[in-house]
Amino acid sequence: MNVFICRHPSESVFHSGWFGNRLLLLDVVLEIILILLIAYTPLGNSMFGTAPIEINVWLYAIPFCLVMLALDELRKARLR
Repeated sequence: MNVFICRHPSESVFHSGWFGNRLLLLDVVLEIILILLIAYTPLGNSMFGTAPIEINVWLYAIPFCLVMLALDELRKARLR
């Protein structure tokens, strides 16, 4: 979420669009794939000493992403 929030200092994420920068989207997709490979493959587990991440941990992070988005949108609205 943070990479989309930081695209513009005062313009809303919803105004600037989610799909305007193809390289940014490619980077986010590649990062997610890399995280999944490290966390969920035996090779990634042995190389980095990781273990599969349980679904409740992923679900725990979602509200924090939404709160970060909402607070930054309020900050940007105040700036405008």
